[in-house]
Amino acid sequence: MSLISGLLQGAQAPPKQDAASTIQTLCLRLSSATLLEDRRAAILGLRSFARDYQELVASEGLRELIATLSRDREDLDTAKAVLETLLTLFVRDEANPESSEDIALWLTDEFTQKQENITILLDLLEDADFYIRLYTIQLLAAISQNRPARTQECVFTAPLGVTRLVSILDDKRDAIRNEAVLLIIHLSAGHTDIQKLITFQGTLDQVFSIIDMEGGVDGGIVVQDCLQLLSNLLSFNVSNQNYFRETGCVSKLAKLLTLSEDEVPPFAKEQRDTNIQYALRLVRLFVVPGGLGTATNQNALVAAGLLHLVITVAFLSSCEMTVRAEALKAIADLIDGNESLQHSFAQIQVALPHLQPQSNGEDAEEENGEAHCGVIEALLDLALWDSSIHSFDARLAACRCLEAYFNGNSPVRTFFLKHAIQLYAEGDESPNAVSCLLNLDSASRGDPYRVWIASVILIHLIFNDTGAKVMATEMREGDAEAGEEEVTAIQGISANLITALQHQYDPRICIGYLMLLCIWLYEDSDAVDDFLSETSSVQTLVSAVKENGVDPIVQGLSTFLLGILYEFSHQKSPVTRSHLHQLLATQMTRDLYVNKITLLRSHPLIRDFEVSKDDFMPGHRRRKHGLPEVYFDQVFIEFLKENYGAVMRAIDKAPELETRVSGNGVVKTSNGVNLEELQSLRAQLSEKAEILERIEGERERERQAMEQQHSTTLERIERERLNEREAMEQQHSSALAEIEKARRTMEQQLANAQSSSKLAELQGDLQKAAADNEAQLTKVSQDVETRDQRIAELSKTIETAAKEHTQDLQTAHEEYTAELESKTTLVDKLQKKLDILQKQLAEAEVKGVDEKLAAVISEKEEARKKADEVQAELDDLFMVLGDLEEKRKQDKKWLKELGAEVSDDEDDDGDNDDEDEDEE
Repeated sequence: MSLISGLLQGAQAPPKQDAASTIQTLCLRLSSATLLEDRRAAILGLRSFARDYQELVASEGLRELIATLSRDREDLDTAKAVLETLLTLFVRDEANPESSEDIALWLTDEFTQKQENITILLDLLEDADFYIRLYTIQLLAAISQNRPARTQECVFTAPLGVTRLVSILDDKRDAIRNEAVLLIIHLSAGHTDIQKLITFQGTLDQVFSIIDMEGGVDGGIVVQDCLQLLSNLLSFNVSNQNYFRETGCVSKLAKLLTLSEDEVPPFAKEQRDTNIQYALRLVRLFVVPGGLGTATNQNALVAAGLLHLVITVAFLSSCEMTVRAEALKAIADLIDGNESLQHSFAQIQVALPHLQPQSNGEDAEEENGEAHCGVIEALLDLALWDSSIHSFDARLAACRCLEAYFNGNSPVRTFFLKHAIQLYAEGDESPNAVSCLLNLDSASRGDPYRVWIASVILIHLIFNDTGAKVMATEMREGDAEAGEEEVTAIQGISANLITALQHQYDPRICIGYLMLLCIWLYEDSDAVDDFLSETSSVQTLVSAVKENGVDPIVQGLSTFLLGILYEFSHQKSPVTRSHLHQLLATQMTRDLYVNKITLLRSHPLIRDFEVSKDDFMPGHRRRKHGLPEVYFDQVFIEFLKENYGAVMRAIDKAPELETRVSGNGVVKTSNGVNLEELQSLRAQLSEKAEILERIEGERERERQAMEQQHSTTLERIERERLNEREAMEQQHSSALAEIEKARRTMEQQLANAQSSSKLAELQGDLQKAAADNEAQLTKVSQDVETRDQRIAELSKTIETAAKEHTQDLQTAHEEYTAELESKTTLVDKLQKKLDILQKQLAEAEVKGVDEKLAAVISEKEEARKKADEVQAELDDLFMVLGDLEEKRKQDKKWLKELGAEVSDDEDDDGDNDDEDEDEE
């Protein structure tokens, strides 16, 4: 028995191993096994645990799986098993509590942090095996979804990474090709360099070929994916758009939007509409308003016939309203800001849109006849008359299309507004924005967006267009000659606004009117006076602001309109500026005024207007039930934010500081100062400044002329003095030479006469001659010294006079400079005070300028007198020089009488000097 029991105990099964130990064992075997079969078996074991134990398999075996994929990728079964295991780890199992998104992120980081890991996957794409290629693409797609930026950089830097991805689009196996499209969509999103590489690999033609094979817009979701890929490649990428245009792909896009007339099965209609919307969004990518190549793309797309094709889609009754709305927005972008296309667009005829469902098939057939109308009339019909809630997106898109038709084309605005006013005056029942605004009937009350859209249309007609605003302001209803009361457009609109406020109509009606009036009356005092002609309107606005239960947006806009009325009113307005200020500051109070405008500016619909954009319109918020929450237009939001500060500060301005602007935009009065008088004063100041500048120029020229004349005179006197001294020295030398010659002659005669009886007589004569010569020499030396002293005195006198003259000029210049600075300071003070000074103060300042100008002219006359005195002194000096010259001639004559020889050259030099002096 003991033996049997021992054998039974020895035959018992080994202890059961748990999952964690098994996974660790498999990972150890995978890392240490030398045989391929052993590694494959370990991988298959890990794959069986990957779904239920994702965290354990990922933490223990991820690095070994990646290493095996690099080492054994030549073996298809092993590589396939590894890829399946990795894909299982990426998929989150909602039923498994251990499965989480963090595991997928950790796996992604392990791949993307090492470039060689992504390179391994890209190398596997070259394998033609179906599963290897499919699983590799799916694994790359999972990595890209978790870490898109890192994955893009790894693929972009990998050798031929993008090229190998694009080449998969040529795979004939649909599953692989479709997965490749999805992967390229992920990788191309937001990366300009990858977009360019993909595009210049010939991807556009490949994608259009796939779309054709799938049946165009009638195809399935693969067509949608291909259109999404094209959108990624072309979105805000000018070089790719140019490549698209230059390689003839525009015609392929036009072919895509050429819809067949065959009836679409109900199950395929939704996907078809989605594909059409994606194709239309692709068109809009080329013509983004304000884009770099928008104008070129507009012309190219229209030349390919896309405009007519899109218009056909927009008014095709078989299309859903969402598709028609997208088509209308594409039309708007195609013609926006392009005058030639705007004019040609208006000439297009379209079939009348079916705005309401028909009661029976016969009526529908009649309606589908040959009835056509202009595209502008059709857009107005859709925007203003279609009250169906399901058509709301199309109505907004039609309004946007009309805005694009007006944009940047003043003649079109003027013509459209003039035609609308004429239709209203004639009582025409055609769809008309002016009629919808002035006739607040039951249909308009039942459809609040009719008034709202009409207001938006008129806003875009008159905004930043003075001519259109003046035309609208001058519009009148009623025949004064027949005794009827004339009612202006502003008065009619204000009356409808007051009615809507008093009866508490839908806030969208009031908001539409208030938006229009705020833009219309801003910087237009004539329009403000027109509004204030009905004095009860202001009181109604104040009551709406103070009353509880009124929509806060309506209260804020009413306060904003009251601020505009006060800012641009004046003392001669029907409701004076002082009375308006009393209403705002006393009856409504400043705190309430500031609070309502502040709440309006901080309202989420205004504050977050640009951020809360959806696929259809900025600020468009949908509801499950009721009307959409669309309250504002883009133009009004920009207007409000730009002028919010000025209107907020308007209540703090005194009634006397009025600002008056005419209807044509000319500012007549600003902060109480008449700008016409201000301009006149500025012109007078400018004229005085020119006179001062001219006087300064004349004084400067006179000073320069006097300095030049003084310098020339001094140079001439100095030159004459030097010449005189040289001549005197030459004469002295000649006289000495003559005396020496006479002495030698006398000595010769004396020597010859020593033996004769006349020796004593000759000696007497000799002594007498020597004494005479000595006396003559002494006299000549004294004359020379006297003349030198006289010349020195004259030079000193001239220098003294020059210094005095220069000092006088400097003093006059300093006085003038100080005077000029004083005038400049005075002009600056006048410029600073012009906004608050009245006409009398300005005239007094101008009078002071005239007096000071007269003083400057008087100083100029005194300076001229001083210059004349200096000129007289110079004339005296010239007379002295003439006396010296006369004395010089007498000296020469005297020398000749003494027997001294004076050469003819000296005489000629003297004569020449005289001639030079005469010329000077």
